[in-house]
Amino acid sequence: MDFQQRQAMLAAHIRDPANALAPAGIEDRRLAIYRDLFFNNLDNFLRGVFPVCCRLLGDVRWSAMVREFMVSHRCDTPYFLEISQEFLQCLMQGGINRPDDMPYLPELAHYEWVELALDTLDVVWPDADPQGDLLAGTPVVSPLAWNLRYGYPVHQLGEALSCPDPGETCLVVCRGRDEKVHFSVISPQSSSMLALLQEKSAQGWSGRRCLQYLMDAWQPADPDVWWQDACGVLEFFRQRDILLGSQPCQAGQ
Repeated sequence: MDFQQRQAMLAAHIRDPANALAPAGIEDRRLAIYRDLFFNNLDNFLRGVFPVCCRLLGDVRWSAMVREFMVSHRCDTPYFLEISQEFLQCLMQGGINRPDDMPYLPELAHYEWVELALDTLDVVWPDADPQGDLLAGTPVVSPLAWNLRYGYPVHQLGEALSCPDPGETCLVVCRGRDEKVHFSVISPQSSSMLALLQEKSAQGWSGRRCLQYLMDAWQPADPDVWWQDACGVLEFFRQRDILLGSQPCQAGQ
């Protein structure tokens, strides 16, 4: 057996020691050092990214899931920060799930991963007047504000709530000017408003035109009250750094 064959055999054994034989002639005590080192490093890192998932699953099931990830998945990146994304993708695609796992587990894992993703994301900040008029100007949505919808109340999951009823949950996760990641619970209507602002800001729409578009589409029973509430949502977005301010509006927009 040549060196590369022995190396591949050792790697397979480290990934799956229960089913893959180690190369002959290596003391098991020495092999155990590598087995534990690789698994524990990966396990500890993923526990740090997905602490609630780990707690709800319990140590035995969590460790089995990490082991299955090591055995069945081949990462496309050598960077530790990106391994958590591959673990998440594997989980969302059903590659390491079991039928009796919690049905909300992939959504919970995504919610937990978002914090790391936003904390490490490098972006180019758009120009915006922080005190600009959000109605007359074009609202500028932060590139570090993610508008998320889940089928479960993932932000409430933990030891106190581990068997939630399904239900639409809308969240905005944003890294603010203080460089901290903040989570905001919003209504489905506010989520739709933010989605429209994200879409139409590239076309130079004013905030007033965006709100008018939504009001015409939704036909609220009391337009005046709806308009006042919608303006309040815009200001809330600005206070939470979801909106960075506004830019001068293009003529006719």
